Amino acid sequence: MHLDDDGLELRTELIRLPVGNTIWQSEKRSDVRDGVELQKGIVEAVLDAILPTARANTIATHSPRIEVGECQDAYELYLRGKQANSRSRRIELLREVVRIDENCAVAWEAIAVNSVDWTVEGFAIAGDAARRALDLNDSLAEAWAVLAEIAEEKGRWGESEEYFLRALYVDPTNTHANMMYGEALMARGRVREALRYSLEAYRYEPADSSTNWHVALKAIYAGEGELAIKHALNYKDLHINPVYDGWGELAEGCLAAGDPDQAIAIYLEHTDVVPEWYSRCILARDDVALREGLPDILASVASSVASGELSPEADDAFSAIRCATWIEEIDIVFDLLTEENYPTEKTWFLFFLPDATVLRQDPRFRQRVVESGLLDYWRKWGWSDYCRPDGESFICD
Repeated sequence: MHLDDDGLELRTELIRLPVGNTIWQSEKRSDVRDGVELQKGIVEAVLDAILPTARANTIATHSPRIEVGECQDAYELYLRGKQANSRSRRIELLREVVRIDENCAVAWEAIAVNSVDWTVEGFAIAGDAARRALDLNDSLAEAWAVLAEIAEEKGRWGESEEYFLRALYVDPTNTHANMMYGEALMARGRVREALRYSLEAYRYEPADSSTNWHVALKAIYAGEGELAIKHALNYKDLHINPVYDGWGELAEGCLAAGDPDQAIAIYLEHTDVVPEWYSRCILARDDVALREGLPDILASVASSVASGELSPEADDAFSAIRCATWIEEIDIVFDLLTEENYPTEKTWFLFFLPDATVLRQDPRFRQRVVESGLLDYWRKWGWSDYCRPDGESFICD
C-alpha cells in the first residue's frame, strides 16, 4: 500500500505457500476516500481467486511463478480460463486472453496444454502455443511437458525425456508435468518410477480429481491393488465427469489386489459398456475350461476393428486385448495393439502390465522394441522394470 498526494495505491499479490506460486494479483489506484471500498473489492477478488482451488471438483489451478504486472490486463480472465469446466470453454477464454495481451506467456502455455487431444491437428496447435510460451518465458514447466508429449507421439523417446526433465527442472512441483512424465515413463516400462511421479503430483494437489485418477492408473500397472482402490475411490468422490466416476480403475484395482469376485461384480453393473464375456475372461485366467468359445469372440472383435466396423477406442476392443492376454491368444493382441489403432502411449501401456509376461516374451514385442528405438532409449535413460540387458541384446520377464 502506498499513500501520497495523488491518492491511494494498493498492490496485491496472492502467493501459494510453500512453493511460491502467484495465483492472483492486482494493482489499483483510487482517491483516498474510496480506500475502504477498494480494499473490500480486493478481498472479494482474492476470495474469488482462492475458493475455486479449495473446491475438490474443479480443475487444478497450480500456476507458474509470474512477476507482478505480467498479463495484468487479462490475468483474472486467465484464471477463469484455467478453471472453466469444459476444454472448449477453457480454450475460448484463453484465446481471448492472448488477444488482449499477446505476450501473456502463461496463457499461451495453458492453450498448449488444453489443445492436446491426440490428433495431428491438436498436436500442431499445442506445439505452436508451447513454443510461443517458451519464447516469452522459458521457465514454464507445462509448455516443456507439451513438447515432450509431442516428441513421444512421434517416437522420439530421448528428446521427449529431455523435455520432461527440463519441465521438472524449472518447476519440480508442477502437477501436470509430474503426471505427464509418469504417463510417459509407464509407456516406456519404467512403471515404478511412473507411480512415484504421480504420487508426487498427488502430494501437491491431493484434492484434485485428476491427480487421484493418475495415481490409481499407475498403481494398477505397478500391481499395487490397494493403492489403486484407495485413489479410485478418491476419484469417485472428487470427479467432475458426469458420466464416469472411475469404476473401471476401481475394478482393475480389485483385480490387482487379488479380488476377482469384486471386480466382476463391478463389471456386471456396467454391462452397457463392458461386454458380458469380459467377466468370464477374468475367471478363465485360471480355469482353462471356461476359455471355450472366447477365442472366436475375440477374433470377431479384431475383425470388426480391422474392417472399420468397430472403433479401436471402443470398450470391446480394450476388453479383447486384456482377455486375449489372459488366455494367451497373442496374435489377436498384436493385431489390435498397433499405432494405427492407438496413440504411442496407449499402444505401449498394455505391454507393461504385471500380467503381460506372455506379451513381453513374444518375438514380435522384441522386434517392436528394437524398431521403435525403445531399446536405444533404455540403454541411455534406464531400463524397463520388466526388461534388462543380456549382452548385446535384452531379455524380459
